[in-house]
Amino acid sequence: MSQRSFYAWLLLLFFTACGPVSKLNRENLSTHLDYNFAASAPDYTILHVDSDTSVLVYRIPVEDVLRKNTDGNFYGKLKLHFALMPGYNQTTILDSGSFIFNVDSGAQELSGNIKFKISRSQIAVMRIDLTDVYRNLSGFRFVDVDKSESGTRQFFSLYDENDKIKYSNFIYPNQQFNLRCFAPAISDSFYVSCYYRNFPLASPPFKEEDDKVFSMIPDSTFAVAVADVSSLRLHRYGFLHFKLSKSDRNGYTLFVLPENFPIINSASQLIESTRYITTAKEHKELMSSADKKKALDNFWLSVGGNANNAKALIREYYSRVQHANRLFSSYLEGWRTDRGMIYIIFGEPQSVYRSNDSEQWTYSTMVNSPDLVFTFKRVGNPFSNNDYSLIRQLYYENAWYMSVDQWRQGRAVNSKE
Repeated sequence: MSQRSFYAWLLLLFFTACGPVSKLNRENLSTHLDYNFAASAPDYTILHVDSDTSVLVYRIPVEDVLRKNTDGNFYGKLKLHFALMPGYNQTTILDSGSFIFNVDSGAQELSGNIKFKISRSQIAVMRIDLTDVYRNLSGFRFVDVDKSESGTRQFFSLYDENDKIKYSNFIYPNQQFNLRCFAPAISDSFYVSCYYRNFPLASPPFKEEDDKVFSMIPDSTFAVAVADVSSLRLHRYGFLHFKLSKSDRNGYTLFVLPENFPIINSASQLIESTRYITTAKEHKELMSSADKKKALDNFWLSVGGNANNAKALIREYYSRVQHANRLFSSYLEGWRTDRGMIYIIFGEPQSVYRSNDSEQWTYSTMVNSPDLVFTFKRVGNPFSNNDYSLIRQLYYENAWYMSVDQWRQGRAVNSKE
């Protein structure tokens, strides 16, 4: 997938607004799910520096921000506006601010942090509007803020081998990293619980099942001095939960994932993520093949009917897989989650609305079908605030099989090409 510009990202999310004036749960978030523009979107993260100070940390690509000639020099201008609100269904503003950034002609990105006020023991949501002033184009993002307890994940910050803050919570095997905690009264050591699990992929949306219970019992544990974290080298895929004490539930979860994540490029990974549209027999044959890449190519060729269509299907399908990894990863890879499954098979929904504890996706372009509405409920766990479970219903069965069959007939569902 080619790198798209910051300008294109803003154009995709264009709307006229000076700030939040309505409840956040009335904002359609579907444009945030367009994988074509993911590479150029801004990065935001929240860090509670201490019990009284919180900051929004940002990294904004600016290569294609419009510059204007000012006294012989070309400068761009960005406006960032944030509003902190108690929840998605409220309009009270707890704190807000607007900032203007001048963009030099050769700049490629802006980074820094902005202080904001949030009371101790509070949970909130921040809306961030970013505007290319000279183009008069704006985009927005929601970021959850959790200061409910000292030692929650936003009191921690992950740094790479160059001591630069990371905006994700995953590393690759053997990659150097450092983890710092800014919670008050931090001890000299972190207590670490390790989880190495082979999680199954999501079940079809019509297959009603009991809520999955995650076993909180770790596979192993150890303690590490805070000063020694940077010397850790992690070799095994899985995730580690760093806590301030043995009895804590909250903490920071670090994921060790295959190199290049969220991109997948090994034959085994590609075959695995194709499981939603393969039969059990096909999947077994693909995984046991001596030449997995060739076997997978042959599968897509048989589905596409010709080389050009097969390439288009491959590009569409795996772009969705990779974007699902970016958007929906929780304690398992995004493509394995309920939202990842729906996104891969059905594509980008026409509307996405989020409340404090759920998301609702609507598809209104399914051929010969009424609108499809999928509701995902947020699942509370100490490892991720991005864990959502689909409320499964039998009436999804027909739409599911029709969509899978459409893929197998060589036509991507909801393709924009």
